[in-house]
Amino acid sequence: MIANYYENIGDTIETNMVAAGLERIGRGIQISDSTLRILQPLFEKAYWAVEQSAFCLSGGASVIAERIIAAKPEIYNLTAEAQNHLLKRLTADQPHRIESFRIETDIIDNLNRLYYFAKRIAKMILEFDTNHVRPD
Repeated sequence: MIANYYENIGDTIETNMVAAGLERIGRGIQISDSTLRILQPLFEKAYWAVEQSAFCLSGGASVIAERIIAAKPEIYNLTAEAQNHLLKRLTADQPHRIESFRIETDIIDNLNRLYYFAKRIAKMILEFDTNHVRPD
């Protein structure tokens, strides 16, 4: 099952994120500096979660798996901040603002998807770790 989640991560990157990037480039859409500053922390946290889930597999690190799971509120807050930023920018007077909004929203959704798969992996690692007792 864990292998399936990693396959989902790969598919999300290969199919969804690369396609959105190519579409953005093909349409000549630039992501603004202010949007990049908002998206960067979400990207970094999603990347961290995926990276740490792989690290957990090599050593069965329950503490790290719990940190991945505990990052959910932070991911939620970063997502909300990014979505609010995009909604405000939707009214900006700039070319391609609707297409930009759609592509940038896809980026946010895909980053959330990456975190979701990493979190599922972390939960499975905790289930497999017979020495670990999760608090109720």
